[in-house]
Amino acid sequence: MKLRNTAITRANSACLPMGDRVGAKCDSVSEGEERKGGHDIPKVSMVPLVFLIFYEVSGGPFGIEDSVKAAGPLLAIVGFLLFALIWSIPEALITAEMGTMFPENGGYVVWVSSALGPFWGFQQGWAKWLSGVIDNALYPVLFLDYVKSSVPALGGGLPRTLAVLILTVALTYMNYRGLTIVGWVAVFLGVFSLLPFFCDGIDCYSSD
Repeated sequence: MKLRNTAITRANSACLPMGDRVGAKCDSVSEGEERKGGHDIPKVSMVPLVFLIFYEVSGGPFGIEDSVKAAGPLLAIVGFLLFALIWSIPEALITAEMGTMFPENGGYVVWVSSALGPFWGFQQGWAKWLSGVIDNALYPVLFLDYVKSSVPALGGGLPRTLAVLILTVALTYMNYRGLTIVGWVAVFLGVFSLLPFFCDGIDCYSSD
């Protein structure tokens, strides 16, 4: 109950400037977020949003070869389905619940801060940032591990190091430019990464 009351208080004050929150009410949180400084806030359309969520969750069936090799295709698929039921669906429901309770930017930092105080909210934000840095550092390397089968020069040495740096700088620049370009790049990469699987499926179907 305390957490829900805190959420209602924060929602009522989210659309007001810092100096106007005392003794004031607002009808809608989104009303204050529609414009910032007289300019429309860029919004992400449905298709880029879907692909951004796709990459946030998995990004495709890459890096699972060891699981399939160790357990076989059937057990690997069953394991992924069980993981979705045990972990992914509860996490999605929790996110939907907390997101509606706290309709403002900040995510789990806001949730933890409201429940446990700003110190632990800061720790949550710091831990997530650190895990993001470590996690995102894997993707250029993983990408080059797939590409090196076609371009052996990227398997090691100076060419691989330069390729990792170029990919890192390019991805950092796209994130700096904003969510819109990141969303459409996610759409392109999603189609590009999933296209071989569709082609293989069509080829197997036509061969039968």
